[in-house]
Amino acid sequence: MSTIKDVARQAGVSVSTASRALNNNPRISDATRQRVRQAAAKLGYRLNYAAKNLTSGKSNIVGLVFPVTEEGAFANPFHLDLMRGVAAKLAPHHYEMAVAIGQTTTELLDHVKSLVENANVTKLLVFYSLKDDPVITYLRQQELDFVIIGQAGQAGDRFVDSDNRLAGYQGTAALMKQKGVNRPLFVVSAQHWPYEEERLAGYREQMARQKLPIQEATVDQPLAADHFDSLIASDDVNYLHFVTSHPKLASLPALCFNNSRLLGMIMPGVMKVDLLPRAIGSAAVELLFDPATNHRLVDFQIIN
Repeated sequence: MSTIKDVARQAGVSVSTASRALNNNPRISDATRQRVRQAAAKLGYRLNYAAKNLTSGKSNIVGLVFPVTEEGAFANPFHLDLMRGVAAKLAPHHYEMAVAIGQTTTELLDHVKSLVENANVTKLLVFYSLKDDPVITYLRQQELDFVIIGQAGQAGDRFVDSDNRLAGYQGTAALMKQKGVNRPLFVVSAQHWPYEEERLAGYREQMARQKLPIQEATVDQPLAADHFDSLIASDDVNYLHFVTSHPKLASLPALCFNNSRLLGMIMPGVMKVDLLPRAIGSAAVELLFDPATNHRLVDFQIIN
């Protein structure tokens, strides 16, 4: 295994100069940095970032904080695509990922505290948005560098999001135009996450604009009568949950938010609003390493 001494010898510089060059020290000229990097690449040498950060008291780990998820709940493929976008952008920064999960808020908070206090994690991405959330409150109190994927919980929070209200508005219009329907039922989860409420608000605006009846339900809600001719689900997992509970409704024209490959294979005829989670994950990392920027908005695509 090559060492920093081998790199220095190959590049014709001192060990200290080689080390500074690989750490992008501004006192080292661009030509020398390039020569040292070429020598390191030729020898297959990589900096030990874990040791480097241990010496500085920091960590080269970004914590990924998932929403509270009960055991047995549907796994959301949106989060997996977020992670793929995050991983691709973290690699050039030489950072790794650590996941914080929990079945209760207390369990999740304990996991996050462990990452911060025992693993020196100072950078985190929060995969949900909630007001008065104990986990996010803790991150604020500790003055940690974090980015929320979703709406900001309070002024000053840094976040990456989609325009979910516009997505709900345009998605509703697209479903009615493409499928020739005018009485869609909007389905949300029992948790009523902020992103669902925004999409629902866009649906309401579109229905009010066209002077059509607004119809809403939760995934577990019994349906007394069918006064609708189509379905709109706040995400693809909720759509699958809903039609599993009401199998006769699976044949109705439908639109759901998110565009995971697995669920696309299960329900190929459903229209989708692709929120581009990989792009959101990438944007979240860019924001995390750009403290001068407060937020980013990522576009969406409607897929017929």
